[in-house]
Amino acid sequence: MKKLIFLFLLTYSSFSFSQDYKKALGIKTGYPGFAALNGKFYIGEVFALDNSLGINIDVDNRYVLLQSLFEYNKQIGLINTGYNWYVGLGPNLQYYTKGGYITDDFVEHNGFFLRADAILGIEVTPQTSRFNAAIEAGPTVNVYPITKIGVTVNVAVRYAFKQRSN
Repeated sequence: MKKLIFLFLLTYSSFSFSQDYKKALGIKTGYPGFAALNGKFYIGEVFALDNSLGINIDVDNRYVLLQSLFEYNKQIGLINTGYNWYVGLGPNLQYYTKGGYITDDFVEHNGFFLRADAILGIEVTPQTSRFNAAIEAGPTVNVYPITKIGVTVNVAVRYAFKQRSN
């Protein structure tokens, strides 16, 4: 009987949903220094779109950004504890109104920048709360107007609108 229960739990956990909500809205902030409105919307059991619209009001670098990440999400552990890990990839469009990047030859580049972001993150959505929190980090590559590799680290806090039902 114990083997049967163990097999059931193992099978159920591998076929269960990996998220605890369908959509969530909140804020996302991180390095390199921005604050954004953020929305995460599941488009399947394990795939989500994570979109951000934000600004950086730093004295030296001011920009508006639009980021869209396509993410693969999976729960941590065999039972649903509310903890998920995820990986994502997507474009990041920035428009610098002040500042930008200064290259080795001291030429300042501003205006539109196109980046490619890749992230690995951990998200928690407690079953007793409608809020979730996430932390993510990964490489970022500027592809236009200059090529430069960097790192991004972000933190998000969101309100989950619809809890999934079992």
